Amino acid sequence: MNFGENFIKWIRAIYATQSAQLTINREVSQEFPVQKGKRQGCPLSPLLFILALEVKNRAIRQETNIEGRRLRAFADDTVIILKDPNESIETVKLLIETFGKVAGLKINEKKTKILVKNMKQKEQEDLGRKSGFDIEKKVKYLGVWLTKQNLALYQNNYVKLCLSLLGRISVLKMNVLPRMIFLFQSIPVIINEEVFQGGLGLPNLKLYYTACCLKWIAKWFWLRDKRLLQWEGFDLRYGWHGYLWYDKVDIPINN
Repeated sequence: MNFGENFIKWIRAIYATQSAQLTINREVSQEFPVQKGKRQGCPLSPLLFILALEVKNRAIRQETNIEGRRLRAFADDTVIILKDPNESIETVKLLIETFGKVAGLKINEKKTKILVKNMKQKEQEDLGRKSGFDIEKKVKYLGVWLTKQNLALYQNNYVKLCLSLLGRISVLKMNVLPRMIFLFQSIPVIINEEVFQGGLGLPNLKLYYTACCLKWIAKWFWLRDKRLLQWEGFDLRYGWHGYLWYDKVDIPINN
């Protein structure tokens, strides 16, 4: 991977004289040398592990006999997307097993699953026999259930979640908000203009938000609904809707 001789020397120097101690029943043992592996909690260990797995990942990406989008990897969790799995699965297994002999790793066949799409039953049976893996209707990757149809992603992952109010807010921040920010950054401002002005008439969400906040001014000015006095509190400086405009600050109360 062309890291260079100096980089390799630095890594070897870090782990040349590593030692560890064990704590058993609150008793600390004497130091002993670590001859294989890394100490638990070593910050460099996961990075080296990822670098080691990159050798396997590159071998799969560069193999000309494998058709498809190749692979997606996060640490040791890997998804390999194959265009013709019946033709490529044996090559993929051979590459991984060859890497495993050098790195001391192997495939966990119980956890490895296959998700197929647009394949006949006979082809699925052949694929299962060649690979030795189970073929499932859905597989779980990084906590998300993946299915053949994209429409089923929401039903299998989000509908069944029992989320609190704070949990739903977190989902909005992580899922919905980034999509809106992407649109705000990508959509030209001009398409908010009316059609006769050269735009596309796209609704301006910021103006809609401002209008919803300003409607309280009209309600308080005309005061047609007397229940506002109960909802807001007639002796309060700000009502609950004041949080739409102001930060949460301490408000002095004059006696």
